[in-house]
Amino acid sequence: ILGNWTASMIPWRAQTAAICGNSKYCAETSAPTEFILSDMRRDDGRLLHCWRNGEAKFDAYLDDYSYLINALVSLYEASFDERWIDQAVQFADLVITHFSDTACGGFFFTADDHEQLIARNKDIHDSSVPSGNAMSATALLRLGKLTGRSDYLEAARSALEAAVGVMRQSPTAAGQMLCAADMFFGPTKEIAILGASAQDVSKVASDLHRHFVPNRVVAARTTGDQKG
Repeated sequence: ILGNWTASMIPWRAQTAAICGNSKYCAETSAPTEFILSDMRRDDGRLLHCWRNGEAKFDAYLDDYSYLINALVSLYEASFDERWIDQAVQFADLVITHFSDTACGGFFFTADDHEQLIARNKDIHDSSVPSGNAMSATALLRLGKLTGRSDYLEAARSALEAAVGVMRQSPTAAGQMLCAADMFFGPTKEIAILGASAQDVSKVASDLHRHFVPNRVVAARTTGDQKG
């Protein structure tokens, strides 16, 4: 299953790779992500939910997208490979387009073009893993801070506002949403690393990753990188 297994493990492995500065760990973390991006998508780029016996099937749900977006952001912060951010932006746009509840805020569990159901539910309460709305808020906040996209930050605000009642009445069922709220209200540290070479950037980033700095996003470039 995409959302609750593979994608949920990627951020922790990416952070371990960044802390240890181990290229082998980074490659092993990238491999399952590459598999998801290449083998668990429809022809139009949308995600599929599960893979078994060589076949991916069933349209993905909100948690599949939100966990993967969060994983892609973590991979970027571990490696500063901008293709991860490009993919995260693509999926974030899909989430906002197809999962948003424009009437009441937050996100539905299924897309607007999913198979016909009696009702479209919203997943707000955490269970054994954080809810899809909580992870969407977290991922969109991180991505919005990195990319300067105000629409991502507003979408995250919408998810937070939809969960205010749960956070007040049952905070133990909304741990991840509370983490997202803490990041939203800040302060959030936005760290940019600019170096003359990839080695310089890697050294500074490695030192940074060894310190606990909550509510922060990290971007890096080398001075020779002319990409806009």
